[in-house]
Amino acid sequence: MLGGRYGDTDAILIRFEGETLSFEGAKALAPGTPVTVRTQREDGSELAIEGRAFGSRKPAADAPRFEIKARVVNLSKNDREWLERTLAPRP
Repeated sequence: MLGGRYGDTDAILIRFEGETLSFEGAKALAPGTPVTVRTQREDGSELAIEGRAFGSRKPAADAPRFEIKARVVNLSKNDREWLERTLAPRP
């Protein structure tokens, strides 16, 4: 997991598979909504991940955060590889 922000809302980046970024946040996004998720690399540089939301859902009615999936549109090959490594499942 990796911390970040979209708009003025905190986010937790969970997965990156293919073209899809999965993250959690307190603010829902409707399908097709443009979104920019900002996070920091280990060296302190910022990575802005631009995409379009597939939509949002709460995993349970009382869950405090939404699960949001978005199709990523702007990452370079190096940024994609970094994100895949950083969000890879830990054994």
